[in-house]
Amino acid sequence: MKKFIITNFLLTILTLSAFGQKQRLVGDNSRFFCVADSISYFTVKNLADSGVTQIMTFHYDYDNGRVPKAVHYIIWLDNGVGFLKSINGCDNTSIKDSSNLTGIQKIFDFFHANRIDTITRQLEPEIWMSHDMGYYITVYLPGENRHYNIRNYERGIGYKTDGQRTDKKKPSYLTDPRVLWVNLFESVIKQNE
Repeated sequence: MKKFIITNFLLTILTLSAFGQKQRLVGDNSRFFCVADSISYFTVKNLADSGVTQIMTFHYDYDNGRVPKAVHYIIWLDNGVGFLKSINGCDNTSIKDSSNLTGIQKIFDFFHANRIDTITRQLEPEIWMSHDMGYYITVYLPGENRHYNIRNYERGIGYKTDGQRTDKKKPSYLTDPRVLWVNLFESVIKQNE
């Protein structure tokens, strides 16, 4: 047992140093994996406790562990004003707060107009990848939370989507409302940087 624990610890250290990726150790059941997780959680909790009812979080990270370039984005509307908090990193974080942002309302409007909360079908991209960067999204609705995972390859990022196609049509998953919603989110964030 002692050899197993030492070996597991050494493998974790090697993985972190080789790939810069943080992974949960066996037996680690702590509530927050990174400092950024707790900052994000308490930001959302404080917003909800203060009466804000339109909140979304977009957590951009690797789907098998954490990478240093991970970012938590929290967007919310309060009396028609758009706000953004971004938390960069995992344990060594940098935080940016912005207010009165243009376009935040569009992200919420798109979500409601396309009834994204009612879509249950799976995205079906042309390829399948075991691990990738992507967004973990939570939408805080009255009485419930909705969770979505949209990975980069599902958005056609990182590989050629028409490499083998002869009809040159855009694959249907690239026009899925969830993918369009994430793309809209990214364009609004870039617009406000």
